[in-house]
Amino acid sequence: REVAPVRWFDGYFGPLPLARFRLVPSLSNGQNNYGVHAAFEGGQLEVYQVLGMTELDEQGLPELGPGLEGLLVHELAHSYVNPAVERAWDELGEPFERARALVAKEMQAQAYGNASSVASESVVRAATTLYMLEVRGEAAAAAQLAY
Repeated sequence: REVAPVRWFDGYFGPLPLARFRLVPSLSNGQNNYGVHAAFEGGQLEVYQVLGMTELDEQGLPELGPGLEGLLVHELAHSYVNPAVERAWDELGEPFERARALVAKEMQAQAYGNASSVASESVVRAATTLYMLEVRGEAAAAAQLAY
């Protein structure tokens, strides 16, 4: 069944009506993936999901592997989650500072050096798992959670 992840996120977090979404397959990122955006005057937003191409076909050419949906949804989630976490930071900041202190070394090793990045990444991972549960079912959600 085909599902548009943007439509799902719009329904869950509220729409980003002036946003344009772009998938960028990257041959130079290795296994790194990013969700980045550029904001313009008038509220327009360019949102990019940059996915590192690590799967190769039998000819050695990059291909979109089976894990693409989870990665795409994860990077897309940042466009919705990061602003929501930022808006709620007065309420979330102290608990996430305390939680991060317990695992600061491990989080720093994964490039999550401050509490707000830990908070955003935690909520993104939860949202990605919820998406997989609602759209693909329990097995897909369990696989996403395990990942």
